[in-house]
Amino acid sequence: MKKIILCFSALAFGTFSFAQTNNSNVTQTGSSNTGTVTQTGTINNSQLSQVGNSNEATVDQIGSNNYSQSIQGFGPFGPFSNSSDATIYQEGADNISVQRQYGNGVNSATISQIGSTNNSFLDMNILGGNSFAEISQEGNNNTSHAQQWGYDHDLNVSQLGNNNYSNLFQYWSSRNNVAMVTQEGDRNNSTSWQDSNNGLVEVSQTGDNNISFVWQRLQGGEDNKSYVSQNGDFNQADNYQYGSSLVSNVMQSGDLNVSDVDQFGLGHMSTVMQTGNSNTSTVLQQN
Repeated sequence: MKKIILCFSALAFGTFSFAQTNNSNVTQTGSSNTGTVTQTGTINNSQLSQVGNSNEATVDQIGSNNYSQSIQGFGPFGPFSNSSDATIYQEGADNISVQRQYGNGVNSATISQIGSTNNSFLDMNILGGNSFAEISQEGNNNTSHAQQWGYDHDLNVSQLGNNNYSNLFQYWSSRNNVAMVTQEGDRNNSTSWQDSNNGLVEVSQTGDNNISFVWQRLQGGEDNKSYVSQNGDFNQADNYQYGSSLVSNVMQSGDLNVSDVDQFGLGHMSTVMQTGNSNTSTVLQQN
């Protein structure tokens, strides 16, 4: 009887030790790179790779079964990342964070996840540099996809609640674009796409089940601005702008409101304000 108890105790101890195992891999190629990984909890996995010079990366994982991947530069033959900064913070369980920065400029990327089963994917500056990105998720089952290619971009995504989805692209050889998405509530969905220059997208969604879509496109176009504010439930706003110096401002307060704005050409401005429930608005401007 004693032998059985001892065997069971050894098995239990062995299982417990395995469950506590965290995994961290750090690879650095270049000069003056700094990588710091702190893991507190169980079965956390961190992959950190830096190729270039004078880069700094920090990973902090608290909880269980979190996964993070941070890549600065892609080598060994480039593109190299120099003087870039990357930070990942995960607190909770089953969160996934993937952060990749390339380019020769000074890039900065921060991802923060608090809760469970949040997913964040960030690609920066495969073509370009000198950009900033920050993604913050607090809650459960939130997803954020963000890609910035080009120069001097600024991106900020904040999700507070559950089951929210954000998809944000600033693409190709564009410059000086700013995108800010804030979602507070549950099951909100926001998609924004910019590939012109000096563009601005501001999306704010407060409530549940709201949808926004912003499309500002035209390589060589510039100075387009889209503002979307939704306060309520089941609202939808679609902004499509193709040209230069276009401005769209949509404000929805209530439930089940729908707005569609399409602007083509130069210098158009549109303002839509919906207060109440079940309102529908369509705007088309072109020259």
